[in-house]
Amino acid sequence: MIEVIGTDAGAPASLPVPLRQRLLEASLVAAPRRLHPALQACFGAALPPLLATDAIEACLEQLAQCPPEQAVVVLASGDPLWFGIGRQLLQRLDPARLRFHPAPSSLQLAFARIGRPWQDA
Repeated sequence: MIEVIGTDAGAPASLPVPLRQRLLEASLVAAPRRLHPALQACFGAALPPLLATDAIEACLEQLAQCPPEQAVVVLASGDPLWFGIGRQLLQRLDPARLRFHPAPSSLQLAFARIGRPWQDA
């Protein structure tokens, strides 16, 4: 199973405990390079091997090679299905292998911070 986990600006420290546990139980974690130092600082030696999602084609190729029973985590900003990596994963991989866990997007958080609705933004 590939767990696609949305993160907020406080990631990885702000991940809910159940999602942190999934990350630690994975055999591979794919994430943007900008998150790699924070992941290493947060999880240390317990962190599974990292794969950069910045090189998306290479990342998708490697994820496609993972056996279905392999536990993999993909970290994405906000909601992975809102203009995120989710679309590319669904197009290239078996959707039955993907489970999505969205987080609020930066846009949602910004409008919440200023206390304004964003449906007309």
